[in-house]
Amino acid sequence: MGRLADSLKLGVIQDAQPWDLGAAVELIVEEIESTSLPVANARSAVEVLIKNRHYDHARTIAECWEQRHDFDPLLSKYHAQALINLTSLDEAEKVLNLGLPKLRAREKDAGAIKQIPEFEGLLGRVFKQRYVATRDPSWLVKAREKYLNTYRQGRNRFWHGINAVALLVLEEREGLDISALPPLDVLVTEVLGTATDQYIADPNNAFAAATVSEAYLAMGDCEEAEFWLYRFLLHPAVKPFDIESYDRQIREIWNGSPLVGCGSCADRLSVIITRHIAKTEHRFFISSAEVRETKRNIEGLSEGELQNLEKNFSGDSTLSLQSVKMLLNACESVGCVMTASGQRVGTGFLLCGSTFSRAAGLTQVFVTNAHVISSDVPNAIAPEEAFVTFEVESTARGNLIRYKVGEVLFTSPPGALGVSNGGKHDLDVTIVRLHELPTDAIVLQKARSLPLVDSKTRVYVVGHPRGSGLQISLQDSRLLDVDDDNRLVHYRTPTDPGSSGSPVFNTKWEVIAVHHGGSVATPRLNGRGTYEANEGISLQAIERAWLGQEERAPCGMITQSLMSEG
Repeated sequence: MGRLADSLKLGVIQDAQPWDLGAAVELIVEEIESTSLPVANARSAVEVLIKNRHYDHARTIAECWEQRHDFDPLLSKYHAQALINLTSLDEAEKVLNLGLPKLRAREKDAGAIKQIPEFEGLLGRVFKQRYVATRDPSWLVKAREKYLNTYRQGRNRFWHGINAVALLVLEEREGLDISALPPLDVLVTEVLGTATDQYIADPNNAFAAATVSEAYLAMGDCEEAEFWLYRFLLHPAVKPFDIESYDRQIREIWNGSPLVGCGSCADRLSVIITRHIAKTEHRFFISSAEVRETKRNIEGLSEGELQNLEKNFSGDSTLSLQSVKMLLNACESVGCVMTASGQRVGTGFLLCGSTFSRAAGLTQVFVTNAHVISSDVPNAIAPEEAFVTFEVESTARGNLIRYKVGEVLFTSPPGALGVSNGGKHDLDVTIVRLHELPTDAIVLQKARSLPLVDSKTRVYVVGHPRGSGLQISLQDSRLLDVDDDNRLVHYRTPTDPGSSGSPVFNTKWEVIAVHHGGSVATPRLNGRGTYEANEGISLQAIERAWLGQEERAPCGMITQSLMSEG
């Protein structure tokens, strides 16, 4: 773990399993606690963790620094960014409000003063995300005020300005009175000019290109908005974190949808971003609101619209409409594991209780990784502190619905990738009861057998990456291998931090395994050497370890199937 920790301190993140990365972060924390770690190394580690969406680990390091050392403007900013992406908005607001007076007190420190608009902008984002979560217009107004006031104090702050523009458009669309505010056309023209000038002066400023795109969106010039979007997406300095930020803005504030939208400019931009992510990162995001909306609208689509829908999901037209329907049903039962404060730590899913004979008396059980929920695995959340939310359900009901984790029915710790041991140990799985059960969730079905390994065989993963909606991995999803014990399943299907505990599906959208890790150098299951692969633990192996070979009742007797729901 020492080499991994050393790399993080230099701003480089190596390929590593979640539990190994957690152990490396703990080494850095120990250095901070012993006061032996230079602040530059702490900054580098936190920044690279955020850029690679390991927000929980970034929070851990930044929080430890704040507890042991003097206030550092950059680490405090990174701390707030991580908290926002973990949806810990109250904690983020506290960090920002505590930091602002400290920044202003350092009036002779140019570096500290430079961070003041960054902190103010992040406060605006806290308010904006509260509006997105609640649709309370008071948060919309408060967010716009924060962005606009910060922009007025320095017209070169174009990212504050474009957020003020977007929220003003939203206020107008929501019927709020904006007559006393600056004319929208004047503001957007000013922001457009500033961002364009910034991009010309510094072509390495990718966010300036995104701002120009959004400004043209606000002006109704979709061709220019698309042109500048492509400049942003293809910019060599752009990272997945940056693309997701603009994608989130288009979806959440401009109501853009890549699925069955009305064909607005925001929809067109959302389609472009979605297809770019599918092509370059081999994954697809869908908001919880889009799941049921798409299910409602899908029957009324024309043939051409259906072809576009299939293409937006899969990057081509190979995913059938029936498969899309089953996929959307599956999303209902994929849950996000979180702490009491709302921090996301992983994914899990509902299975029929009679999948496992010792749970046959239960209608549903919740399955995730042991490195997500466990009393014994380092950096996992303890069962008594864990909650589960099903975001599709929460969105449909208009508020966050959380289910407390109850009894642990079975657990097995994680082990090294590619190590077969007869399926009896190191399964990286925790199966729990929930104190309450979702009333309308569709329980996932277990596959009768593992698929045959073939160059054409595909497997899919649906999970909750941290700070995002549902991520569906459809592209580059080839099944690579299964070990002789039918314990380990290897696949190319891409995943992100927060996908730990996700269900791995066959092409019938039946669960074959629990995703738990991956590497660019995963040991091959057959033969020597390594390859780039993700790994899941098969449900068959979990059954053998926990239940033996007892006969199980069919799930179809107690719960509705994905097919019938489709």
